[in-house]
Amino acid sequence: MEDLLRNTFIALIEAGLTLADLPRFLIDEDFRDNVLEGVSHPICKRYFQRFNSLPQRTRQEWMEPTLNKVNAFLSDDRIREMLSFKESSFSLREIMDDRKIILIKLDRGLKENGDLIGSLLMTKIRMAAFSRSDIPRERRIPFYLYIDEFQSFATREFIDTLSEARKYGLSLIMAHQNLSQLPRDLQDSILTNCGIQCYFKVCRRNAEILAKEAFEVTGTEVKAVRLSPYYFDYNFYSYQEEWEKYIQLLENLPNRFFNCKAQDRGWKSIAPYSRSPPSP
Repeated sequence: MEDLLRNTFIALIEAGLTLADLPRFLIDEDFRDNVLEGVSHPICKRYFQRFNSLPQRTRQEWMEPTLNKVNAFLSDDRIREMLSFKESSFSLREIMDDRKIILIKLDRGLKENGDLIGSLLMTKIRMAAFSRSDIPRERRIPFYLYIDEFQSFATREFIDTLSEARKYGLSLIMAHQNLSQLPRDLQDSILTNCGIQCYFKVCRRNAEILAKEAFEVTGTEVKAVRLSPYYFDYNFYSYQEEWEKYIQLLENLPNRFFNCKAQDRGWKSIAPYSRSPPSP
């Protein structure tokens, strides 16, 4: 399915067509042949020469999963209209370079289609940022991308964006609720590449992971042990006891408090902060 979809996109792009033309391209053999006459990409042409030589039943089996996904996507009138234009009405590169603001609301009622639109937008933003390689680094105006529930839009390319975006002047501010929402490779990339991490109250499993990211234990912290109402003995916390203290700190943060870890401060933990809600 991936090969068919990839080569179909190549053909549509070269012909100046859109995603809305994809079902017809696959179903209508005459239309497909006319489109392919103008395609110069050698791998794409060879792929469809082989595809056209397959038995009808085999072609149908290959097309069906792709058509099911694309038709489900295009069945939403709003999305079909968005993807039926050959040229975009705005330039993400221009928005970045001219210090403009763009707000994108992805209605949760769109469900999977909304997530796919978000992923497509992330790819376009990434391409716009990376296209800044044509100007010197010092002239790349900082652009800040805020993404809520970012795990819904995270693709393999998203990991590359995290590690490369800074040099192109793209800063990402991302929010999500639980580490279990993230694939392991994406989780590792975030913990490695994000310069500032803010942790609100989390569950035990998340606290065990994040405590080791935000804090350090030394085995030299002193604890007082009460032996009687008037006498104390002093000892050192064990490593496990120190870790447990930090884990419980993250588990039991009050509402609207968070711990912040800043890379440029030597990955030191910063005391919890809180922003009071606005007065009614």
